[in-house]
Amino acid sequence: MKAVIDIGSNSVRLMLKEGSSVRKTLETTRLSQGLDGSGKLLPEAMERTARAIADFVRQAREAGADPLLFATEAVRKAENGGDFCELVRARTGARIEVLTGEQEALCGYLGGAAAFSDAEGLCTVDIGGASTELTSGRNGRPVFLTSLPLGVVRLADACGRDRKRTEARIADELARCEKVPPAARLLAVGGTATTLAAVDLALPVYDPKRVHGHFLSLPALKAWADRLFSLEIGDIKALPGMEPKRADVIAGGAALLAAVTEFLGFEGCTVSESDNMEGYLLLKGL
Repeated sequence: MKAVIDIGSNSVRLMLKEGSSVRKTLETTRLSQGLDGSGKLLPEAMERTARAIADFVRQAREAGADPLLFATEAVRKAENGGDFCELVRARTGARIEVLTGEQEALCGYLGGAAAFSDAEGLCTVDIGGASTELTSGRNGRPVFLTSLPLGVVRLADACGRDRKRTEARIADELARCEKVPPAARLLAVGGTATTLAAVDLALPVYDPKRVHGHFLSLPALKAWADRLFSLEIGDIKALPGMEPKRADVIAGGAALLAAVTEFLGFEGCTVSESDNMEGYLLLKGL
């Protein structure tokens, strides 16, 4: 049994993997809330995230695994990221590896490439709470990796649900991005992509088998951005397939995924359930 805990900027996730059997559990904790303005993790965000991590560490150990923990943009950018890591170590005895932006991008690519052939070139996009990673490669070898300071929580903190401000912020960051090498397929990993797939499929109950491999066309992404910005939060929560705790940030996520897809020149993106947690195991040679 292998266990990985992904400490993201919007959510904490646990993956238990034994052979080909994979089980993932998620808790939305908004670790990066307020980070863009203060440069620090808020005490309440640290506390609720530490509680979620402690619960996942307990579950992993009860399953017979010594969990590997990694953190991403929120922890690596925060002035008090080290304090947060120490808080978790004191609570659980487990140490957190804080990934660089390039390592985070690589994990997303490795996880995606493990599930989809990249012989003709694969580009992965991983939209998180505080950052978005873009990677392009072939045959398991990335040739381009970058991490952009764009994420659903970061956008919501800076722009609220103002569509013009959101899209202007996205356009500014993408304009600074280097040219990404072309690839045959765009693979979208992470909670924004899987949630949009579940909503596009109108799933009454989340089904990873149906989400995995679902194609979101660029017109569909733009249409979802239009609809999500027009709806009230309560109506978004009521959409089949919607994760309620993601309802207040998903409009910005849809706009961001649409913008990235168009920026890269793709007609749409394929959603992958295999992501940076599987990729982290591969990075560690496990």
